[in-house]
Order: sequence, then structure tokens, then C-alpha cells
Amino acid sequence: MLKDYKSTAISVDLKSSDLKAHFYVQIIESSKLFSLFKGITVNRDIVLGIPDSPALLWSAAQNMQNYWKLLQDTLDKETLELIKEGFHSVKTEYGIDLETELINNLGSNFSAGIYDGMSINMGNINTLISLEFKEPAKMVSLIEKAIAKIPEEQQQMVNRLDIKGSKVYMVPVGPLQLYAGFKGNHLVVTMGKPMFEKGLDADPSKGFLNSIKDKTLKDGLKNEISVFYMDLKEVFYTVKNFIPMLMTLSEDASIVMTPEFQKLADLFHYVSFIAKAGKDEMKGDFVIKTGFDKPFFKGVKDVSDKIGEMKQTK
Repeated sequence: MLKDYKSTAISVDLKSSDLKAHFYVQIIESSKLFSLFKGITVNRDIVLGIPDSPALLWSAAQNMQNYWKLLQDTLDKETLELIKEGFHSVKTEYGIDLETELINNLGSNFSAGIYDGMSINMGNINTLISLEFKEPAKMVSLIEKAIAKIPEEQQQMVNRLDIKGSKVYMVPVGPLQLYAGFKGNHLVVTMGKPMFEKGLDADPSKGFLNSIKDKTLKDGLKNEISVFYMDLKEVFYTVKNFIPMLMTLSEDASIVMTPEFQKLADLFHYVSFIAKAGKDEMKGDFVIKTGFDKPFFKGVKDVSDKIGEMKQTK
């Protein structure tokens, strides 16, 4: 694939209080890479329609059938053979042809989010995955076919429920419960019933995007081909919930609970990476948003020095 690349550039703003990096790659227009983005429509309504702020959000949109073709053209023979052997094993054991019954039915959008860091703990991870399918009914049939092939004692662990008019599968996974069911063309998979119900009720007009004031960030999360977003406040809440466990590894972890550390943590707002594809180019913008009143690396050094002082005082 390297022969398709014409030029690349990276620029970093070293004066801003935020870390801003811009990535640019120019690729020949006829490259098979661009086939991944032909005929796709970005749809993140479910993950963006959750009212709780995400500690972590990742989403990508691409033509999965063209991606599978590209893999077959570019992977080395040995790796491709291993994949096809795996496909053959699934067909032999479960009677499922993964290429025709799964890959050819995949839609363009895959998204995952972890929400509400303050309530995350070992028994509640607030995770939601959304995977688009062209024909949901065919995917349901595929799930039923797979369930019919597993041992009877495992079949008894699969519960079929009706939640808000949707047919839902629930399977216990250790201390947690996995829920899976369709909302429109999207298979929603969550750990726990409350998160699943939020997925069914997801409404972009009432989701967390309304709390984001940066229009560029908001538009990027909604419309571009690939996005990554981390709300550092929510991540900090999650870390605090696991402090007792972290303290068994290092006593210094206790400083996270102090008001002084909280003030330092509040200086870091979010991390984002948003990628877009054009006619013969791909662009990406990476941002670490802060509340510094000085250039980013000077601000980071000051925070590091203050944490060092806190450890010494402790």
C-alpha cells in the first residue's frame, strides 16, 4: 500500500495552552484505501444519544465488505490462511458461513462508549457497543443458529427477554450480565440492563453532545469517519473509585483523593482525535484540551513538579 502514498505532514502548535497536532496524508485518488469510505453514511445516534458523559468514546465508519476485500488483497498468505481456517471451523461446528452470513450483512458503523465515570466499579462498567447491520432479521437468525449449536447447559444460560418492545438476549458473564438486542439497524450490546435501556432510549437531541460548547468538536464527533474522545473529568472519577485497589500497588495513589490533586486534575479537560477522508487525502486532528494559562508543555511540567512535591510531603 505504500506506493499509494504521495506525501505526509505533521504540525504541532507549541504555543497554545492545549496540545494540538494536525496530521495530513495525501494518497493517490485511485487507491483502494478510499474504497473503504465509499457509499457510507455516518450514524452514531445511539452512542451520542446517551445523556451521561462518556469517559471514553470510540467510533469508526467504513465499508466493511470493501475492508474484507482489501484484507484479502494485502494480508500475507499465511495470515489469510489462518483466518480462512477459522472461518471453516465455525462453519463446521456451527453451520455458519461467516463471510456470507456475517461480513456481507455488516453495515458501516461501529461504536463503543463507557459512560458516567462516577458510577463505574467492578460490578458496573457502563459499557455500550453499537454495531450496524444491513438486515437485522438475518443477524437474529444467525444468533439463534449459533445458540442451537452450543451445549444444552449453555443454552439454558441464554435468557430471551422483551424490553420496551425489543427482543433481547441476556447472558450472565461472571458477576455481570450481558444484554444484546436491536434498536433499528443497530445491534446494541451492554453490560447491565440500565445501560441497555439507555441505549434503547438514546436520542441525539438529548444526548451529552448538548453539553459540549466547542462546535468543531461537536461536529467532528457526529460526522467524521473516525473519532476518539476521552472526558478526563469522567476518567478521574473512575480512577478515584479504584483507589483502594491502586493503593495495594503504590501508597502514593492516596494523593489522588486530596483537594490539591483535584485542582490539578481539573486543569485537564478532554482528549480527542478526529479523522476525515477527502478526495485524495486523509486528515486527523489530535487535541488535549486544558485549562492552563501557559503553553501546554510548561503547564504539564508545573503539574508534574507539584505532584512530586505532594509525594515528598506525604
